[in-house]
Amino acid sequence: MKAIHSLAAASVLAAMSGLGFAASASAQDYEDEIVVPAPYEVHHRQHGNLVSVSARLSTRDLDLRDDNDVALLHQRIRDTAWDVCARALEALDGVSATTDRECVRRAVLDARPQERYLIDRARS
Repeated sequence: MKAIHSLAAASVLAAMSGLGFAASASAQDYEDEIVVPAPYEVHHRQHGNLVSVSARLSTRDLDLRDDNDVALLHQRIRDTAWDVCARALEALDGVSATTDRECVRRAVLDARPQERYLIDRARS
């Protein structure tokens, strides 16, 4: 079984072409983006190292002072979490220590501090 490790929200991720890997960052680094990470790392078959799947979610088109746009942001984060978890599971050849729902729940929780930061900044 492949090793699966917990992903810290602020971990630096290796950029790998073809699998949608991205560098993680705090909301302060990307003022209008949230990085939604899969909550575990995958062993990259070709390079033999552990990498993490994540996706950047832009908030530039949202007015986070508006509750409707905040609700839309919540939905986008959940949708993006499903996507990164599916990509991570695919990279793991279906071998995972967590269920799809657990992966999504943890990815959403990992993105929450960035989400709070952006909403608080917009409303202050």
